[in-house]
Amino acid sequence: MLPVSEFEDVFEKHYGTDQQVDFSDWAKTYGISYELMSSWDDFSAKLTEPSQGARILEIATDRKRDATMRKQWFAEIAKLLK
Repeated sequence: MLPVSEFEDVFEKHYGTDQQVDFSDWAKTYGISYELMSSWDDFSAKLTEPSQGARILEIATDRKRDATMRKQWFAEIAKLLK
């Protein structure tokens, strides 16, 4: 959402926060249940299931696509508020 994001090379070097964490390995290390979700629907369904103790439910996202979607939503909301 920062204006500097228009300059991709600068943005990626100084502001991008690419995750290099493998959450499945992290979960194994600490004995925590882990699942990689394939969709938001699967993620939502898992949230309603009872669970014992801690668990990690991971869903991969696309930072650039998500930023584009947020800009679109904000523009639509702004139109509604006029």
